[in-house]
Amino acid sequence: MNSQKVECPEEQLWKAALNDNETVITMYDGDINAETPLGNTALHIAASGGCLNAVKALLNRGVKVDCIDKDSLTPLFKAVKGGNQEIACHLLYKGADFSILDSEGATLLHHAAHKGMTKFLQQLLEKQKVDPLSKDSSGQLPLHMACSGGHVDIVKILLACNGGQVDCIADESKYTPLHEAAFWGRKKVVKFLLENHASINAKTALNQTPLTLAKICGHTYVSELIRSRGGILEGESNTLS
Repeated sequence: MNSQKVECPEEQLWKAALNDNETVITMYDGDINAETPLGNTALHIAASGGCLNAVKALLNRGVKVDCIDKDSLTPLFKAVKGGNQEIACHLLYKGADFSILDSEGATLLHHAAHKGMTKFLQQLLEKQKVDPLSKDSSGQLPLHMACSGGHVDIVKILLACNGGQVDCIADESKYTPLHEAAFWGRKKVVKFLLENHASINAKTALNQTPLTLAKICGHTYVSELIRSRGGILEGESNTLS
């Protein structure tokens, strides 16, 4: 007796999206917007998986661009979260909604900044309806995300958008961009921020300085760099600088 599972037509579509198989998608004669149990369409699957050929084939078939999954995320948002810049740019070009937020209040700009998606981020800013000073639910700006991700080029772009305010503070943690870069050991970003007069001994909500965070996280080079510029540890006197 043959117990092999027979795929439903929708499963063939979803598999084609996952495998970047534009031929199957082009020939598919069922519901092109069919959803998985988690609310993902084939476009969600292709966008998050980095399958550009499948994305283009689905769009040519008239798939809904702004369908949402169970987490209320669109294919564009999933492409950005997955770091798939070319797909994100293509969906944006095709008119995808760029105003949606994730469950933590983060915008596409936050995620693009963290992923280092320079081209896509610039295209978003050109829309002039995306606020580079928007905050997520914890009060972080896209600039904080760029610093934690270690992307100096994006840090420069976002600083130009906020008038060079290098010490903007996240609402909850009171982290500055320098705190973020120090915590994650992003030496190039730390160096750039210090060269642009970031407050070297600013304190977080837990009274931690950038040097404290770099030390705690074991980032020796960053610790030495901050110390050489006058950075102090939590509890030390500013006279040491």
